[in-house]
Amino acid sequence: MGIFKRRVIAVGLGLVVLAYLVQLPTPLRANTDALVYLTLAASFNDGHGFVWHNHKTHFPPGYPVIVARLERLGFASSAGLIVWNYIMMTIAACSGIWLLKRWLNLSQTMAMFLSLMYLLGWATIRCALLPGSETTYIAISFLCLQCLNIAETAEGKARWAWWICAVLLTPMAMSVRLIGVVLLPAEMWTLIVMLWRRRSAPQISFAEWIGRHKTTAASLVVLAAMSLAALTWAVTHTLYFRENFSLMTTHGISNELIFTARQRLIELGSMFCNIPSKNVLESLHRPLAYAGVPCLAMVLFLLLRRVRLLTCIDAYLIAYVGLLMVWPYDADVRFWLPVQVLLFGLIARELIDLAARLPQRARSITTVSLVWIAIFAVLGWASIAWNTRLTYSGVLFGDRWDVYYFRDTYRLASRSGLPGDSKAVDPDLLPVLRRFGGRDFSQISPAALADPRARGLN
Repeated sequence: MGIFKRRVIAVGLGLVVLAYLVQLPTPLRANTDALVYLTLAASFNDGHGFVWHNHKTHFPPGYPVIVARLERLGFASSAGLIVWNYIMMTIAACSGIWLLKRWLNLSQTMAMFLSLMYLLGWATIRCALLPGSETTYIAISFLCLQCLNIAETAEGKARWAWWICAVLLTPMAMSVRLIGVVLLPAEMWTLIVMLWRRRSAPQISFAEWIGRHKTTAASLVVLAAMSLAALTWAVTHTLYFRENFSLMTTHGISNELIFTARQRLIELGSMFCNIPSKNVLESLHRPLAYAGVPCLAMVLFLLLRRVRLLTCIDAYLIAYVGLLMVWPYDADVRFWLPVQVLLFGLIARELIDLAARLPQRARSITTVSLVWIAIFAVLGWASIAWNTRLTYSGVLFGDRWDVYYFRDTYRLASRSGLPGDSKAVDPDLLPVLRRFGGRDFSQISPAALADPRARGLN
């Protein structure tokens, strides 16, 4: 890491932060999820509960509640929602650096550098500028993992307070994103380690502890089984599970598993190559899937190696990746964002150890790493440049925004004068733009909102 001195990295972080701040004037960027989240928040503030077209959805209420509170405070505009994302990203970045140092014993410089690379990821940039729950979930989950790590390694009764704090943070994470359920295995593992360390001398192995404390071990197994059964029951009764399970049984479970594996390959290829795959460069899905094969093999290999040194963070990471590998959804790199910096840390730790074990190969390892870093960073800055152009595109925003099915709606909302197909206008997006879009869309025609298709928010 000699070339990446802390000052250089600090300057890089400063430039990236400045590039992010430049995006604040962007018009409200909406995709399907953002539209639903904002509609749920508006419905809640209007006293109708969390409903979408008078029906409940599988979207958890955590993020809509946050948006609703921000609206009551007068901050639920495009800039206000982005500032909230930035605050959450700052918390996540600080927690991520702390975790990389404590979990993988990486240096402060390396941890800061990996955070810089994470901020240069195209998916990170995209999610930071969209109303959505990803940044909030990452912040809460990292805080939870911090508490678990302290509880796992600390001495004295204070560790129980940290474990309880993590338990209290878990429902908050699940209320933002249901995948927060994978924090529960990490909590269970931390509890086992805490009991093991309390009852055993440091030199006694985990296997020996089980042999000496069969009753305690059996009680923990029963507790774990009951917790798993309760968790399974809770998850299988959610609307989200029923919708996706119905999809799998309709299309055939084997077909869905093949489809899911291909989506994960596209995502990993896109994430590690830093090439956008969502709406922007769909023609690259096939080569990205090929690139994802070695990426997936590397991730699985690193996770398997961590089993022998299992910690609460490893338990969380294994559970998270395992769930992604079987859950059916279209390719979307944002679902990897909560573990991306952790995966980067595992790769960095492995390369550092490999260079130490094979000093004759250290130069080659460094060269390959620097080439990948350079390509990743260049593409990251290209993504920032594209987003900056989009931010300041004015009335052309709808035509340049990659969610093309909202193009005609943005044209009408911005009164750009550009030709549009009135039949292609989304009647749900218009009132959302008027309510949350700020000055860019505050002058939407009342006649447009009076259209019977524009439901519920006018």
